[in-house]
Amino acid sequence: MKGCDKNHNLFSYIQIFIRKCIDMDRRIRQIVLEELSKSDVESMISRKLGSSYDSKEFKKAVKKVSAEVIEDLYKTLWNRSSMWRSGVVK
Repeated sequence: MKGCDKNHNLFSYIQIFIRKCIDMDRRIRQIVLEELSKSDVESMISRKLGSSYDSKEFKKAVKKVSAEVIEDLYKTLWNRSSMWRSGVVK
């Protein structure tokens, strides 16, 4: 009988703990929503993105990707033009 009481007490403590965690989560969400407005969040995001767009690494990566895309485009156009030429010449 004592084992059942201990399990029941443990279960009730776990339930209480879970309820308190849920309440704490709700309070945290409420505080964050009250403290941060939409414009605050937008300005924080734009500052972070703006600083990363201006970095040298980002510019190098954009140049590399752009060069690869242009190269692939010219290869594709060259292959198609040779295919069109062979069809016309026959």
